[in-house]
Amino acid sequence: MTTPDLTDCDREPIHVPGAIQPHGVLLAFEPATWAIHVAAGPTEAMLGGRPEDLLGRAVDEIFPAARFLLEEGEGYVGLMQGAGGEPFDATVHASGGLTLLELEPSNGAGDSGMALLAALERADAAMEAAADMEGLCDRAAQALRRLTGFERVMIYRFLDDGAGRVVAEARDPEARAFLHHHFPATDIPRQARALYLRNRIRVIPDAGYTPWPLVSAEGPEAAAAFDLSDSVLRSVSPIHLAYLKNMGVGASASVSIVRDGALWGLAAFHHPEPRLMPHGVRAVCRSIAASLSRRLRALEETVYHRDRARLRNRQDAILARAEAEPHQGAALLEGLEELLGAVDAHGVAVRIGDRMAAQGMTPPAEALPPLFDWLKGEAGKGVFTSHRLGAEYEPAQAWTGKASGVAAVSMGGDAPAQIAWFRAERLQEVIWAGDPHKAMNAESGMLTPRASFAEWAQTVRGQAKPFSHAEVEAVRSLAEQLQELHRRRAVQDMNRRLAAAVADRDEQLAQKDFLLREVNHRVQNNLQLVSSFLGVQRRQTIDPVARAQLEEAARRMRAVGLLHRRLYQSDEVRAVDMDRYLDELARDLLGTVDAQWANNLRIVAAPVRLPTDRAVTIGLVVTELMLNAIKYAYEGRAGPIEVSLDLESEAVRVAVSDQGVGRGEGVSDQGGFGSQVLHALVRQLGGRLAYLDNGPGTRALLTVPAR
Repeated sequence: MTTPDLTDCDREPIHVPGAIQPHGVLLAFEPATWAIHVAAGPTEAMLGGRPEDLLGRAVDEIFPAARFLLEEGEGYVGLMQGAGGEPFDATVHASGGLTLLELEPSNGAGDSGMALLAALERADAAMEAAADMEGLCDRAAQALRRLTGFERVMIYRFLDDGAGRVVAEARDPEARAFLHHHFPATDIPRQARALYLRNRIRVIPDAGYTPWPLVSAEGPEAAAAFDLSDSVLRSVSPIHLAYLKNMGVGASASVSIVRDGALWGLAAFHHPEPRLMPHGVRAVCRSIAASLSRRLRALEETVYHRDRARLRNRQDAILARAEAEPHQGAALLEGLEELLGAVDAHGVAVRIGDRMAAQGMTPPAEALPPLFDWLKGEAGKGVFTSHRLGAEYEPAQAWTGKASGVAAVSMGGDAPAQIAWFRAERLQEVIWAGDPHKAMNAESGMLTPRASFAEWAQTVRGQAKPFSHAEVEAVRSLAEQLQELHRRRAVQDMNRRLAAAVADRDEQLAQKDFLLREVNHRVQNNLQLVSSFLGVQRRQTIDPVARAQLEEAARRMRAVGLLHRRLYQSDEVRAVDMDRYLDELARDLLGTVDAQWANNLRIVAAPVRLPTDRAVTIGLVVTELMLNAIKYAYEGRAGPIEVSLDLESEAVRVAVSDQGVGRGEGVSDQGGFGSQVLHALVRQLGGRLAYLDNGPGTRALLTVPAR
């Protein structure tokens, strides 16, 4: 028997199916000549000629008003009328040097703009009243079903392993329920998830359709290889169509739920008979999904800050005890009860040097030393967490009942310490929509569409409740403050010894302190002086290109000077409050351009602290991105600019967004000095910079490791 390959579906070339769904027509033409190179669909019935007969003809011969609409840009451009007067919904985008025009017969129902707007407002109002994620997703599913009339609408969330879970469902009472059911990762392969991120809405009006092959002026091979990634009519994988048939679905649609540029989940629509989703309804569905995404993020932030505040109170009690005890190690070893409450855990263990103590449900005493040795390597660069420790540390399989989850931190220095919090096993019964292992043929080993979606229960062992983001941050913060307390005490002890030994050097130390402040002051003055010199040189320079370069150099210098001023005026020089720094930096930068820019600035920054060296580099990147937006986004005019900052897991995300002309219109990613500086800064941060469609405008998203 062939060994099953679980990546077969991941390799299926679904972006080049060589065919489209037959409920519409696809015409791909050369933009310069308007000559049709590729055609497909029931063109004889809709346009009066076979696809082969349309090759070489100009699009505006068939649609006299085509040029006006097709110059509107990409996406849905409105209604077009053929030579016979029939109305078609038209969608436009580019592929392989050609422009794709996709036409679907307009349903003629005239979905009232006011009715659709009212439906959107009702959906927003319903979601606004939701108190938690489950309620929010449920209200979104109900609103989407009322809007579309589909038999079933599911809110489907992707899990860490690529599998998915139905977190909300609105359905006809007679329809099969899938609420809380899990679906394996093979049901939606990796490349399909990538297309869901690229195309936010997909419709299959008739799951029993016969694909209509593309015909190309360049021959069958060119037609088979034609990229339909952005096509509205793109034919669906035969495996997926068989999957829908086995599920009893006659029509399907999906709307992507995207959060921070990542695919969070889908709104999935099922109907037992063929059913079309008109373009107006699709647009409202996308808006509801976008609103759902924003509200999910807001709810998660609310929960995070609430939990963080609760855990901070427990953390303060631990720090107060450590502060009161003359020896910090003794405070930790003897204060296990307070330490256990730092996070929601069943047990805690501490190792300081060769001393060890534990309380609550923990691994056996003899298992702790080797476990701590292993954790030291895993947690050497921060907090290590696992909700299935036995899968990562084999000896832990012997005591999963007591410690299936762990959050551990190692603190270095001259008195190294380790703390580990443990969570006991939490037995889970996962309900799958069909046996996930039967997605493959037992004889061939190939993945095939599952024939059954009957409930299939699986008991999951060896796993604990995962530690939340707030708990991980609480552990990290506690470790940092304990280390800071240890360092502060060490400094205090050293200062006392030095004071006793070198009392006669006090005046010299005072002089050094004075000199240090003087140096800081002079550095700040010099930075301001260099900035002033650049300004003078700019005013005396006639060449507009040189003037612009000098002005950009001055702004970069001000970005460095601003951070230096904040540092030497602050007691904390190792870290910077990025929200305050970015706010001041952005306002200072726009203040040098035009007062109208400052009025269009919006700052959305979460409270994030970063090391000084990373903060100044990020500040320079933001300066460059804002300069790009000022120069290119609005063609010289002032317009809205948003600077956002947030922290997710171990990554800092900084975005500069505009609502201007969009990337590619006057902006070059390579060659200019600013671009070279920008790429060098991103490489220095070890991060990545992505340019996303802000609809309208551009969203430049910088993602860097938090440490």
